[in-house]
Amino acid sequence: MHLLQSILAVVATVAAAAASREGFKSYFVTDSEYALDLLSQEPLDPLYLHTSPVLSEAVNKEEKTIYEVLKDDKEYSKLVKAIDFVGDDIIDVLNDTKSQITFFAAPNKALDCPHDESVTDSRRHSLDFCDAIQLLEEFESQGTLHGGDRDKKHKRKRLRKVIHAILLYDILQKKVDAASLVNNNTFPTALVLPHDLDKRSLRIRVTQGILPPTPVINLYCKVVQPNIPAKNGLIHGVDLPLLPPPSVFGELFMAPSMFSTFTSAIQYTGLAHHLDLHFAKHGKDSLKGARAVTVFAPTNAAFEKLPVKLRHFLFSPLGRHALKKVLEYHVVPHYIFNTDYDFNATSYHRHRKSKGAESILAHGSAFNLLGETPIFSFEQELPTLYKNCTIDAYVEKINITLPIPGPHKPYKTKTNLEVNDRPVRLADIVGLNGAVHVLDTVLDPRVCHHHDEDRSWGNWGDWLQSWASSD
Repeated sequence: MHLLQSILAVVATVAAAAASREGFKSYFVTDSEYALDLLSQEPLDPLYLHTSPVLSEAVNKEEKTIYEVLKDDKEYSKLVKAIDFVGDDIIDVLNDTKSQITFFAAPNKALDCPHDESVTDSRRHSLDFCDAIQLLEEFESQGTLHGGDRDKKHKRKRLRKVIHAILLYDILQKKVDAASLVNNNTFPTALVLPHDLDKRSLRIRVTQGILPPTPVINLYCKVVQPNIPAKNGLIHGVDLPLLPPPSVFGELFMAPSMFSTFTSAIQYTGLAHHLDLHFAKHGKDSLKGARAVTVFAPTNAAFEKLPVKLRHFLFSPLGRHALKKVLEYHVVPHYIFNTDYDFNATSYHRHRKSKGAESILAHGSAFNLLGETPIFSFEQELPTLYKNCTIDAYVEKINITLPIPGPHKPYKTKTNLEVNDRPVRLADIVGLNGAVHVLDTVLDPRVCHHHDEDRSWGNWGDWLQSWASSD
């Protein structure tokens, strides 16, 4: 439970920073809006990724552990200070030569704390970990890294737990070079959630644009110095600290320019507890909310596509029940669904869903390009919060050979997700307690019973009220 409190303390800090620094753009909105515009976030074959020229002493570095490489590099002195502050719990992991791991490391310039109006949106997110480093440096300058009064000891203890959680989230438990980051949309980290959350590894999401071909973690953290070799794995230098994500509801709530209509509707209909996760104190700490959930979240633009009178009705007292049922159809409870991972909280069983290469082109892919090679595809029914109704999900993963002349044939690995034959515009956004998939349309819940229904919502007046009162 102490670890979970530390994780929630991290994400609460992110939330507070978002509120005080004009929202969540640095963490979510800017990059995801960019992703929605491009609609092509999957990785390019890493033909263009090279080990950083800074690493001319690669052979010597391979004789050192990850911790030793960082400690010997003055550009990572602040990060090393944080590692040393946590102590053996993290140093032993970074020094262990019996395993091969990957560590996402933020250099000193990524951990500076500029508190002024010139700070860009893409820089603000890093201030939360920067603040922790700054507090650590204050302890050091005051000579209170050890000893001190009870208050100082309490602050150090809490700070150590928070930094420990952040550093564990920066570790993949296997060696993954920048090239291989394209192989999955998500990866498990070393930050293992406690028993209350079924001992799951909290995941990261990896994407990569075509130009520039830079891996991006969780939509905001870019790998800028890939493939730093070490005896026990690899280090990827990143431009911003990589922090554990908030709950699914927190992800959406802190992106109001995209999801304010959806989150307002969730709160208005009393469904927030199905998406959120937090501690509520009633004599002792108690975990409240959804341990596992998947949300297919319509954007503000998706709601704008609905007829004006329908929107007015849904957000009126008369339409509240209908709105609740519509929203329930977008929520998959007790289940985390990613395109390359799922977790069923009701059975405590997790597995990958790769089922081998199938005839993807026969499905009618929107990406039927010359040189398209299927990797795998699968279909799955997902039971929703709306009683006795499921969403039909279809996932396909393909390699697309790019028409670039030369001896090398670079390819783009593309993962497509559809629900009820509607494309998901941005998939696999990771949350503390689940996954978010972004839609540009509001799903029609009648489809779960009548697959040939008109999905345009144009005739909503003929059926919505009777449907809403049917159970």
